[in-house]
Amino acid sequence: MTARRKLPPFAKTLSEARARGLIPRRLGGVHVAIALDWREVRTGGVHRIVLPGNPAGFDLRCLAGLDVRVVHATHDASRVPAVVDAIPEAGAITVEAVNFDLIDSGAPRDAWLTVYEREVLRHAA
Repeated sequence: MTARRKLPPFAKTLSEARARGLIPRRLGGVHVAIALDWREVRTGGVHRIVLPGNPAGFDLRCLAGLDVRVVHATHDASRVPAVVDAIPEAGAITVEAVNFDLIDSGAPRDAWLTVYEREVLRHAA
């Protein structure tokens, strides 16, 4: 028997809406933002989910068919690859990772934004 994974913090409302066939509004190119830190609240007005710790322990099926932004600070950059790998497995269409510390420092866009397309991720494995 497989252990049932729990929803990440702030995902219950999204999961219930998805079960009713609803899709969250899309702003700034994404439907949902995933913060890697509880303190990160800059999500561009889209629904925010927090992924503390290992993403493998969470049920991310509510992200299926959505475009997702992972928002993080430099101190969480080492966690980004595991999160980016877990999101397409849940069925997300695109995933972008945004490092707000680099934005705040004035770094160029290609330093703080990485976009992963589902097709590319599938062939990268």
